[in-house]
Amino acid sequence: MLREYILGDYVLKNFPIGNWLIPNANIGVQSETPFPKDRIIVGVMGSGGKDPDLSGQEYEPSTEERGLGELVGRIIADENCIASNGALYGFPYFTVRGAKNSGGYREL
Repeated sequence: MLREYILGDYVLKNFPIGNWLIPNANIGVQSETPFPKDRIIVGVMGSGGKDPDLSGQEYEPSTEERGLGELVGRIIADENCIASNGALYGFPYFTVRGAKNSGGYREL
């Protein structure tokens, strides 16, 4: 039986990561079902874009960067892995979009 997750934002009082202990870690649950345990999850990190940096410049991925992101996502999906990110836009977004468009993991 799959454990259901309740959507929302939570604070973990003591969140251990390796030898570190992060107090009061904020997490958000965006899925009601867990990922399959038999799949590798590939985290794609990078700028979410659209927010100005310290110089006031906004990052906008080029056409080449968007295509590369989607290619990386297709490779992840073709290898039967799950692409995961935390960005709303930017390179990580295009990677997850590429994985989804290639038939990658979809929540049931």
